[in-house]
Amino acid sequence: MLVNLKNTISSCLIILLTTFSCGSTGDLALGTYTFSGKPNINSKLVLKKNNRFGYAEFNHMISLGTSGEFELIGKKLVLHSDTAETNSSTLEYLESDENSSINLEVISRDNVDNQQTVPATVHVIYKNGRQRTFRCNDKGALKLKNNDLISLEVKWIGYIPVKHSITELKSNNIRVVLVESSKGNTSFHAKKYVIKNNKLQEVSGDKRKLFRVR
Repeated sequence: MLVNLKNTISSCLIILLTTFSCGSTGDLALGTYTFSGKPNINSKLVLKKNNRFGYAEFNHMISLGTSGEFELIGKKLVLHSDTAETNSSTLEYLESDENSSINLEVISRDNVDNQQTVPATVHVIYKNGRQRTFRCNDKGALKLKNNDLISLEVKWIGYIPVKHSITELKSNNIRVVLVESSKGNTSFHAKKYVIKNNKLQEVSGDKRKLFRVR
């Protein structure tokens, strides 16, 4: 009877230890944290599984943001922003079709992966040296006739432009992802939070609390 009781207690301890070891601080910290304050300041911080984070802040009419890597040191969360060189606008190639025209879809994507269409301008250069500027519609779409085009450049105020040679395009259906320029953006260099009760408390600065969204 005593032996069976000891075996039962040992089994319970093993289960408890396994449970606590699986539920690491890192897993508990993952998710979306938000802050709403005055005057009209809203923040969103997303912690992802690959130790990446995205941060966006909206203050009146100003939108700031950054992305990078995070680390957990005990119950402290530390954010490190990427260097500016790693943040650039890109092209995403969609499935091609037999249509000879170039179909563009222009979107902006912030640091927390929210996206919206952009009525960007597209500057094109032809083989004969002629240049023209087009404007995407409100849905960020534009169809270009691929007649003697050499290159195109997609631009929008406040975003890093994309310039690409037509001969290097891998599809005629292209999504252009514009990233906000570093001017006016924020960045974190070892920014620290304390994790407590599903909240992040800033260690320094304005001592904001970010609440986790379940």
